[in-house]
Amino acid sequence: MAEAVAPGKVILCGEHFVVYGEPAIVAAIDLKAYAYASLTDEPGIHIYSSKVSEDALQPIREVVKLLVESKDARLIDKGLMVSINSGIPISAGLGSSAAVAVASILATSKLLGLKLKKREIVSLGVKAEEIIHGRPSGIDPTISVYGGILLFKPGGKIRRIKPAKPVELVIADSGLKRSTGVMVRRVGELASRYPDVFSRLRSTVRMLVRRAVEAIIEGDIEELGGILNMNHGLLSAIGVSNSRLEKLVYAAREAGALGSKVTGAGGGGCIIALARPRESDRIASSLVDAGAEAVYKARILEVGAM
Repeated sequence: MAEAVAPGKVILCGEHFVVYGEPAIVAAIDLKAYAYASLTDEPGIHIYSSKVSEDALQPIREVVKLLVESKDARLIDKGLMVSINSGIPISAGLGSSAAVAVASILATSKLLGLKLKKREIVSLGVKAEEIIHGRPSGIDPTISVYGGILLFKPGGKIRRIKPAKPVELVIADSGLKRSTGVMVRRVGELASRYPDVFSRLRSTVRMLVRRAVEAIIEGDIEELGGILNMNHGLLSAIGVSNSRLEKLVYAAREAGALGSKVTGAGGGGCIIALARPRESDRIASSLVDAGAEAVYKARILEVGAM
């Protein structure tokens, strides 16, 4: 048996606009997906998970099959089983589908003795995301493979960002499930309806991302918090927030968060809050009181899938 683990993620700045070629900042977090690959006497590829639906497992089955056939078609005759156990909430904007796919790909490659390069794992992870979401930017499988905090731009361009101070985040899950693909399509319809306005929003996000990178490198968490708040305002403007998410965003700020925003596709899922040192507990407690289904004090992982 071969085992692999891959982290989930939060997007600090730039989600949705990254689909249109703009940069975004993404961080790996200590919520993880595990995959266990083994050979079986039953021919074919078998993917199992008690927490992931069959519809969500099908793209993983397809990319694992693609991996096996691209390296040695005869291996598939032996029968392959991949069991998945994920601690990342599903449909919550934390990169669950990408982490599960990356872990499954890596576990399979270890079992078969294949030495995949990181970019090969990302490429297969993107294929799985395409099946699930339709038009992914590639940001989720990239951060799951590489870890840390990355400045990401579509086309595979990444830059590792080294924070001068720890970035303390609290994550609150609204409990609302949503489809990333649906939210991306809705934003696409808005962009088509108001192309001139959307172009200006893209320019604004580009500036925010640049300022956020500088703030992280310089350790200016006050500045970073303000940028997160402005980014949330843009996400609200393009229609990916709602009353429950807004309640959590403002509960975090009222509890002392330097900044708070939707993370991921929106429409449900999670918000993140940037905390001063030793203030995460108070913010987390306030988010529970505000109705969050689950709250996590996130630690950023410097390493990716392994």
